[in-house]
Parts: sequence; structure tokens; C-alpha cells
Amino acid sequence: MKKIMKSKLVQIILLVLTVIGFYFAYQAYRRHELTQFVMWSPRAKIASYEFMDDNKAVAIDWDNESELKEAEEAKKYDSRINVNNRQTATNGERFIVRQSYKLKSATYKYWILEEDAVPYLKSNIPEQGEYWLLDVYDTKDGTIKQKTYDVFQMVREYNKDYIPIGVAESSKLLQSENEKDYLPIKMAVNSEPSAKTFIGIIDLTSGKILSETPSGKSGEEFYDVFKNTIKNRDYFEDIINQNDRLSNQNFTFDSSKFSFKELVENSQYPSLASQYPKAFDILSKGLLSEVYFLGKEDVRFKISLLKLVLSEGTNIFKDITIPAASSKDGQEHLVQSEEEFLQYYKSSTEEE
Repeated sequence: MKKIMKSKLVQIILLVLTVIGFYFAYQAYRRHELTQFVMWSPRAKIASYEFMDDNKAVAIDWDNESELKEAEEAKKYDSRINVNNRQTATNGERFIVRQSYKLKSATYKYWILEEDAVPYLKSNIPEQGEYWLLDVYDTKDGTIKQKTYDVFQMVREYNKDYIPIGVAESSKLLQSENEKDYLPIKMAVNSEPSAKTFIGIIDLTSGKILSETPSGKSGEEFYDVFKNTIKNRDYFEDIINQNDRLSNQNFTFDSSKFSFKELVENSQYPSLASQYPKAFDILSKGLLSEVYFLGKEDVRFKISLLKLVLSEGTNIFKDITIPAASSKDGQEHLVQSEEEFLQYYKSSTEEE
């Protein structure tokens, strides 16, 4: 009897040790698998959406929870890993673009200490498990149709020797021409560390990289326009936020986008919740929920939306300076009211 009991005890101990061994082996394997990738931007999908006011905007709730958990787990194993969970959707008059990647090499230097350095990307052919994607959402006619473009593939098709470096993320770089939207992409001309760079232009309708737009605008010119916009601050959102007058609000209003900075409830913004209940429900879900303004700029619609989230009686137009480049008569104007602002401000919906 004692021998039988002893034998069973040995079997139990061996089983426990085997289970423990398998557990640690799996943990080591998983750590190895995850830490191969040094740059992550978790891929998101649309959880829900709602168009607003005859398709002048669309509210979208994004979900990237599954891949984000993996990326954060990888970073726990290795602090050098770069996880980009910013709101990386870029929007233009028609298209909304969301970029995602999972790479074993870095496309730029994001580390401070050289001891934390990781290898740079030297190929336009992804290794096993890698991806770099652009999910492009076409909002034409009040529907959302998705296309997915492989950044590695589009670069190879443009030039077999070029290496992708980065796709523009600012909505101010997504520019329209003849009802088509274009987005710059920066590429290295070869895999050498000192290689020159070239800025191509992605046609978001076809997913092809062009050297210039049909009108002859180059990628460099896209960035020239962008730099002037940043310098002059002549977009509506920049003008209305002069002297950071909206910075103390619980929302972000910038680059043709609107979102809340934290979770909100109906009672905090009853006017918005009442007028756009479905859109508010989407916006209240979290930091990956945003409103994207579409089409030619409709400044009256943007103002009407701001009124729904500001305290009653707030005058955001007091002491606002309209730059000459954004005024109807080409003159700079200091205004005090919404009426004055609309009198002088030149919206992009108006003819030159």
C-alpha cells in the first residue's frame, strides 16, 4: 500500500513539474515571439460609426484592443519596443486613413540612448509576421467602404530598390485635387544608412505611389504647404483656438477632427447628446472615438458643433484675429463676435 501511495505521489510530482516546465517554456517562447517586433502601431477596426448633418462629418469608434494588448505585453518584456497608440487616423475631404504596422526594424530613431538602439529597416520585403498597412475608408455618398493597401508592396511597385520610411499622419498633409485625395510617403532610395530620401505621393483611390499629382505638385510641395499652414495658423481650427483659448476644455478640436479627452456622460454635454444622440454615444466610448469633418469646409456647421459643447453664452470669437490669407478681402481683421467673424472669414467652400 505504501509503495502504491509513494508511486502515485511521484507521478503527481512529475506531472506538476511537467506542467510548470511547459508553462515556463511557453512564456519563453511567447517572449521571444513578441520581442522580435520593435515598432508597433496596433491595427484598429471600425466598431461603429454615424454620419452627421447630411454627411458633413462622421463619428467613428475604433477598436484596437486585441493587438494593443499584445504590443503592451511585448513592451513589458523589452522597454526598447516602441508602441504607437496615438489617434493615427488622417482625414481629408473624402477619405479617412488609418496606418498600422508591426515591424522588426525601426523606420526612424525613436530612442535617446544608443544602448537602446535597434536595427533600421533595410528591406521593402516584410519578414515573417511583419506588416505595414494603410486602411483607407471612402466616405463618398454617406457610406464607408474600406480598402487596405500594403505599404511594402506599393513601395516595391513604385521602385524595387526604395525602402519605406514613413507615411504622413497629419490631416493637413492629406490634400485634395480634382475630387481625389493624396497623401505623401517618404522613402529611402536604397538600404544604405546615408541613403537620400524621396517623397512620393499616394493616390488614395488607387493605392499607387506617384512622383507628382496630375497638376504637377510634388511631395516636397505638399510639405511646403504644410509648413506654411503651421507657420501662419490660418486654418479655422487654428484661428478659433488663438492663445490656446480652447485648451482648458475637455475636448480636442484640431485638423478637421473633434474628440473628447476623457470618457464623458450625457449629463455633461446634454445639447450634443440631444441633437446627435448616436454620434454622442460613439464619442463617449473613449479616446479612440472621433468626429471627422468631411467635404469642403462648412464653417457654420463647425461653429454649430462647438456651441453644443461650450457653456451657454460663451463668446469664442472675442478678440479673434482673422489673418489676411483667410479673409474675404485679403485684409487682417480683429473681430468680437460670430457675426463679425462670418462677415470676414473666407471658408474653403467659397469661390476665390
